[in-house]
Amino acid sequence: MQEYKIKEKISHACHLLHSIRLVCGASGNISVRYKNKIFLTPTGRHKGFVTPEEIVTLDIEGNIIEGKGKPSCELPMHLAIYKTCKDVQAIVHAHPPWVLSLDLANKKIDPSILVETAIFFKKIPIVEYFPPGSKELAQAVSAEAQKAPIIILSKHGAISYADHLERAIEYMEYLEHAAQIHTLTNIMKEA
Repeated sequence: MQEYKIKEKISHACHLLHSIRLVCGASGNISVRYKNKIFLTPTGRHKGFVTPEEIVTLDIEGNIIEGKGKPSCELPMHLAIYKTCKDVQAIVHAHPPWVLSLDLANKKIDPSILVETAIFFKKIPIVEYFPPGSKELAQAVSAEAQKAPIIILSKHGAISYADHLERAIEYMEYLEHAAQIHTLTNIMKEA
């Protein structure tokens, strides 16, 4: 019963991320660690329609225990964070448009721009571009994972992680909000 509730939470989180435009279509992925299992969104599934039954259950090494679909190709990145940060219980990978726009324009977000980001992010690491799902991306993220609860993935998106799913989502929202405020502030300064 507890495992199904976790899958329901992941499904609802996918719908939320889609509704607030932090993911588009099948982009992004979410996982939750519970005991010795990982629950991860399936690959290629539109996040606005993910159901609890589609969430894939894996062991900590990434072997499929249960699930109809194939796990997200970003499984190596999720596993790398779980292995590096023992207190992390949830991971959100999204493609926030304001964050991506700033990254593509080679602009960095100052965490002190907002009260929330100043509290939670002393630093916002950025890892260089590596292909999604690659071993190189997982290694780059793992190397930065203990520096902050969020990482920008250059030309790709961002990943946030925390001790529970709601907090990981909250971190992603704060990052996107800071990127939006940063951009709008700079536009107004130039006007």
